[in-house]
Amino acid sequence: MAVEKIIKEIQHLNRKDKARLLRFLEAELIKEDSREDPMEDFIGSIKKLSKPSKGASGYEKDLYGGPSTC
Repeated sequence: MAVEKIIKEIQHLNRKDKARLLRFLEAELIKEDSREDPMEDFIGSIKKLSKPSKGASGYEKDLYGGPSTC
């Protein structure tokens, strides 16, 4: 319900105010990203890729979507 009210308020803003709001939201997202640990995200991605899958190796299946043809 609150989101709908916010959307209605945004629709009434002029172009200049919408641009200011967009820049503000982008800055907030950048702040959030800087608080997260990129190395932790990277290690999590590596762990996800290294899990074995049925049939093909997990890495090949994740990359190519199926078993190796080699």
